Amino acid sequence: MELTIALAITILNCVLGVVTFANNRKKDVVGEVKEENKEKVVDVADKKLIEYRLEQVEKKLDKILEKLDTYDKEIEERINKAFEEHIKVYHNKGE
Repeated sequence: MELTIALAITILNCVLGVVTFANNRKKDVVGEVKEENKEKVVDVADKKLIEYRLEQVEKKLDKILEKLDTYDKEIEERINKAFEEHIKVYHNKGE
């Protein structure tokens, strides 16, 4: 009788050990998957934020380039006007 009780307790301990191992392994896997998903969500959010900021910078850069183009035209007009005045004043003295 002693042998059967000891054998039953040993078998029960083995079963509990296997169940505990499987349960802990499952918890580890679930935790790892949750962490990976959180990282993916953060990565996607970061990428969207970076894309948004780049779009805003692009818009501002386009505005700056437009202003520079108009400034270039205005400066060219002023220079041409100044050349005409200079030619009239200093190079056409005899007329």
